[in-house]
Amino acid sequence: MARARRRAHMLEGLRIALSHIEAVIETIRRSRSSETAHKNLKRRFKLTDQQATAILEMPLRRLAALERRQVEAEYRETRRQIARLEALLADPGKIRGTIRDELQRLKRTYGDQRRTRIVESEYTGQVSQEELIADAEVVLTLGHKGDIARIINAANRPRSAGRFELIQTVHNRHELFIITADGLGWRRPVHQVPQAPGTAPITLDRWLNGFGRHRVVALVDFPHERVDELSLVLASRQGRVMRVAGKELTALADGVRLFSLDTDDELVWAGISADAAEWLMLFTRAGQAIRFPLADVRPMGPGATGVLGVKLQGQDDVVIGAGMSGQGQAALIVSEHGYAKRVPVDVFPAQRRYGKGVVAFKRLPPQRPARGRRRARRGRLRAPAHQAPTEAHSCW
Repeated sequence: MARARRRAHMLEGLRIALSHIEAVIETIRRSRSSETAHKNLKRRFKLTDQQATAILEMPLRRLAALERRQVEAEYRETRRQIARLEALLADPGKIRGTIRDELQRLKRTYGDQRRTRIVESEYTGQVSQEELIADAEVVLTLGHKGDIARIINAANRPRSAGRFELIQTVHNRHELFIITADGLGWRRPVHQVPQAPGTAPITLDRWLNGFGRHRVVALVDFPHERVDELSLVLASRQGRVMRVAGKELTALADGVRLFSLDTDDELVWAGISADAAEWLMLFTRAGQAIRFPLADVRPMGPGATGVLGVKLQGQDDVVIGAGMSGQGQAALIVSEHGYAKRVPVDVFPAQRRYGKGVVAFKRLPPQRPARGRRRARRGRLRAPAHQAPTEAHSCW
């Protein structure tokens, strides 16, 4: 109440100043010092010390017509708030109702299950915090509405009426990097992700400070005990790549910018590398793929713009998938129309960074529908497994 009244008092002084702006400016201009201007404003316009100080500190942008309307609107809203508070304080019943409503809102927001677990043990030594965390692989799910959950037992996966955008297997004692399409990152321990079933679904906007409406593209599992050995690798839609050393990630704040992107670019993939001798592969919409040493991408600090990784083929070509590859692994490529192929990564020639790559998925013109049952059957038998991908994804 006192705060609202103080604010209303200040706004009354600003309203007086804006109503007599020419006279106020003339008074200040004729004053020899700020102290003299303060006294002259008080005497001429019947102002208090606080109101005169607020006028002298008023920025020039307040002189605009829009700012004047905002001052008037804020003053009216403040007066209404004061009236509501006075009515509330005068009625004990309304006070109890307000307290009840606020407690119910707190219950809805924070009324999840208790996280403390009481166990019986004869162990009398020191117990570290990490020893109290389950040493197990868990499944993280991210729903299309932004709700995130941690599933310790895969058999307990909730039957959701919606759909999942991401499903990722991680370790319960590791760190989790939540990376968005605009290159921002949030860091949390995996075991702090709300467990399902048993707790109400929680959205990232409620769980993470300042998350807002960002779109998540990767949930990255980061073992904190190997921070000096690992690096975070990022790839963008316009073919830029970036590598951040693990030691640069240990003290990141919420919403830190990992990758500075152009306005027409966005992040499409992020992963962890344990060895700079690994190979990075990029796949494009045009069906091209390039494989080059990760050592070609020097480590950079968070917020850098990265380097070019592949030459795109035309204005419509973009990177649609990426991954780290090792000896004896294979890339699974799936087209938008359901065609798939599995290719050993060793058959892709080693190139330097920012090359055109090679054809990984051959683009064919659309076939005309066959006439008759027999020709249709033959058409299906001849349908190539390398039909052109409008969109494709890769995994290892």
